[in-house]
Amino acid sequence: MQYGNLNSLEIAEFNAYRSSSLRKPTYTLWIAGYGDLTEEVISIEQEITLADTDIINSIYIGKAVVCISNKGLMDNGIITLKPNAEIRIWGGFNGVNVPIYTGIIDYIKSSSTDGIIFLHSTDYMSLFKQETIGRDIFSYNTPELIAEYFCKFVNIPEPLITNSKKTDTVYRNKAFLDQSMYQCLESICQSIFYVGYFNENGILNLTEHNHYNYTDFVFNDSNVIDCGKITDTNIINHVELEYAHGASSDLTDQISVDTYGTGVLNRDISMIDYTIVSNEVTESGIRELENDLEAFRFTSSPNSSFIDCIKVRIGTETSHGNISVGIYEDAGGIPGNLIAESLEIDVLELSSEFAWVAFRFVKPVKIQPDVDYWVVIDISLITAGSVYVRINDLSVTSDYAYYSGTWQIINDIKALHIIIGSYQGYRMATDILNFHSDNKDSIFIKTPFLPHLQLMDKVFVDIQDRGITGQYKITGCKHEISSGKYITWDFLRKIK
Repeated sequence: MQYGNLNSLEIAEFNAYRSSSLRKPTYTLWIAGYGDLTEEVISIEQEITLADTDIINSIYIGKAVVCISNKGLMDNGIITLKPNAEIRIWGGFNGVNVPIYTGIIDYIKSSSTDGIIFLHSTDYMSLFKQETIGRDIFSYNTPELIAEYFCKFVNIPEPLITNSKKTDTVYRNKAFLDQSMYQCLESICQSIFYVGYFNENGILNLTEHNHYNYTDFVFNDSNVIDCGKITDTNIINHVELEYAHGASSDLTDQISVDTYGTGVLNRDISMIDYTIVSNEVTESGIRELENDLEAFRFTSSPNSSFIDCIKVRIGTETSHGNISVGIYEDAGGIPGNLIAESLEIDVLELSSEFAWVAFRFVKPVKIQPDVDYWVVIDISLITAGSVYVRINDLSVTSDYAYYSGTWQIINDIKALHIIIGSYQGYRMATDILNFHSDNKDSIFIKTPFLPHLQLMDKVFVDIQDRGITGQYKITGCKHEISSGKYITWDFLRKIK
């Protein structure tokens, strides 16, 4: 999230305004040579959206269109504004604003009848399209040195590069001769899997496609105007498989085919389908986990044979440490022998709001159908804060327990959970050397003026009205600003 030059007190004030029902959206427009022109603004539309991450050889140009009164910008009927002037836009609440765009005026269009000027602007990436590489680049041969040279050449700040290969990879720069800087940068992004874009402060960012910035922001039903799924034009949840005996195959899971209509199916093996082993999604209460080990019992469904994933609806409060779950046999109504333990999850990655948290295993766990098992939630490695689970306390069975020297049963509680399993998942975990899943579940979210999110920010989405939940990465931002209206659109791609 961006806060520009705000100090800690101003950041706290900004966030307080953002969550207040009395907030008033504000913004500022500045143009080099003219200063603050906010009072002349009629509307602003600004957008930068990364292309599909399959297109790894793409870099991105942001844009903004400003509709402004010609007051003070005309001289004898001639517009005095010139292209290539720097333009900056801030947005926020109650006069506390953060940067949302930095660029240069691309071209200008006026309407003489109503006194309106349209300023079309692009961010600094467009400068790289205008410049051709000369022989003086030959001494710059790593991605870092080349990017720094480009920025210095067009007189903009140094780039921010987050990739270890920025100095390891060496290019023969004669291959770049007579290309535009844009083409050269695109070649670098393709060869070392970078995303390239300019952020709201006019800083070139080069980072890996799977990178994201940690944030604690949550989209939920209280702060979202509208949201929905975006239909990808390419494969959804595409999995590339390499087997131990050397063969390989591609597949797409059936749920994605049904949901998004993609025509790409697997070539060599069955679909990754799954079975619901157990679920409880009726919510009526909250329980704080006060013991290191707390457990809930479930009965496996008649057609289940494996467990791949256990989802529990969890919320945290200023927590630190790791959390995991284990699958245990039932021993006369209490947890017995351990069958398998999940991978640990750092609670810093979890939402402070309640969301479905997926616990996964190194390989799927074999179970028997129509048999009682226990899921034990282990918070013994939590060093601070609190962890909560959503429950159904309208049950009349003894399905919950906690450990305090011995297992203690609590009647009338069921922890919310979704447990799933897949035979194909078991086969892949045992037969396959490399497993890569590219999840392309994309959504859009429309919100009332939330201008502090950035590209590559990781956020939590838990919109119960639409049944959308999980961890997502911001891949696009759009701001619509006018008198009395400030709307932001965020485009997100699921990462968990």
